[in-house]
Amino acid sequence: MEKPSLPAEIIEELPVDVRVYLAYLEESLKLLQAQVTNQQNKITELEGQLKLNSQNSSKPPSSDPPSAPPRPAKKKSGKKRGGQIGHTRHTRQLVPVEKVNEVKEWWPTKCTNGECGKGLRPRDQVGEAIRQQVWEIVLNPVVVTEHQLYACECSECGRVSRAQTSGEVPRGMFGPQLVAAVASLHGRFRLTEREIVAVVEGLWGLELSLGSVADMCEKASSALAEVYEEAQKQIPKEQKLNLDETSWKKGKKKHWLWVAVSRLVVLFHLDEKRDSAAFRKIVGEEYEGVVSSDRFRSYSGLEAEKHQWCWAHLIRDFRRMSERAGPGGIWGEEALELSRQLFEEWQEYRQSAGKMSLQELKDALAPIRTDFKQLLEEGKTHEDGAVRSLCGELNKAEASLWVFSEVAGVEPTNNTAERALRPAVIWRKRCFGSQSEGGLRFVERMLTVAATLKQQGRDLIEFVTHALKAKWFGQPTPSLVQV
Repeated sequence: MEKPSLPAEIIEELPVDVRVYLAYLEESLKLLQAQVTNQQNKITELEGQLKLNSQNSSKPPSSDPPSAPPRPAKKKSGKKRGGQIGHTRHTRQLVPVEKVNEVKEWWPTKCTNGECGKGLRPRDQVGEAIRQQVWEIVLNPVVVTEHQLYACECSECGRVSRAQTSGEVPRGMFGPQLVAAVASLHGRFRLTEREIVAVVEGLWGLELSLGSVADMCEKASSALAEVYEEAQKQIPKEQKLNLDETSWKKGKKKHWLWVAVSRLVVLFHLDEKRDSAAFRKIVGEEYEGVVSSDRFRSYSGLEAEKHQWCWAHLIRDFRRMSERAGPGGIWGEEALELSRQLFEEWQEYRQSAGKMSLQELKDALAPIRTDFKQLLEEGKTHEDGAVRSLCGELNKAEASLWVFSEVAGVEPTNNTAERALRPAVIWRKRCFGSQSEGGLRFVERMLTVAATLKQQGRDLIEFVTHALKAKWFGQPTPSLVQV
């Protein structure tokens, strides 16, 4: 209902006291309207926070309340579960005979023709044997080697000399393979120190103390120091990087675990800060490659044309907008629809296996980009404050939304970095972070080596064993970077 108004000539005829009182009522009404608007905005904001879940914010799925909407169901392919007709069968490849531990030969002793039954001999062989290899583990396979260092007295001068071991005997009680295995159980397979003690005793019959586990992890970390430095030096040389960060703890103090994923290495870095200075410690002050990340302010100094914003994060924001009442919800629905069209084109480009060029993708995205830019322009003056705020941010660096259509090898999401962080997040939740600077360094180095070797298809325990031998026995340090 519109507020009634009095003609000016009537107001002029009113007594002064009445006019003053009407002016007071006018000001009181304006103040009341401002308060109501403010309260409505607060109510809308609080309602929006109650609706936050893993689909419209960065909250993890484990925090979703029962009232959260079910996750969108994937389109059914119509195929039956399991292997499809005509698919290439995958079987375990036979190990060469010279590499098996034992060969057992089985020969027929008599003819299987019931009417014959004649005895058979190896010289009657025809064709090649059918090879069947059986894989089995050996429980308690720990090998204990005792080194006895004798002393002798010189008959000439009476000096007593003690024998020394060769350069390939560890100084402590545990060999490099055992140290590498224990460090991998902690840093790669995320077992707690108590669980490692139980696993080592249960599988290998070796009793360990918690202190021994911590000592072995420290030794492995020291052996990987040069390897980690090699990865650090490689990251600034890479032309495309995916970055993300998550929280970590040193005791009760909060730290941040950063990850930088490139074609050659995956680098983890722990820092007390989550700012641009910490970001520059990873990539260097003069980095000129393309960075894919979310829109966190740590990356705000990057050029828009070299900074791909994650569309997965954007879609969560758009979904949150679509759940708002009124014009804000309509705007969010339009943004979601354009995002859906974008990913349809992207999937077609990926599935073409090189048949569709980057220019063709760019051409296909052109009308979507035009519509989205117009949507952002409209949003700058939108009546919904949340829409205005988001559009103001996106308009400032609109080019960051489309780098993936300009630079080959860049994706529209930052899923690569998020997947790399996932094991670290699980480890943090199970082991509650680190307790010392040495523990932080172990986390950085083991995560870096494990993730990089997994990306390269190389064996972690074998690599850490070589690194330990290099540290202890003066052998060449293994290289993590494989061009």
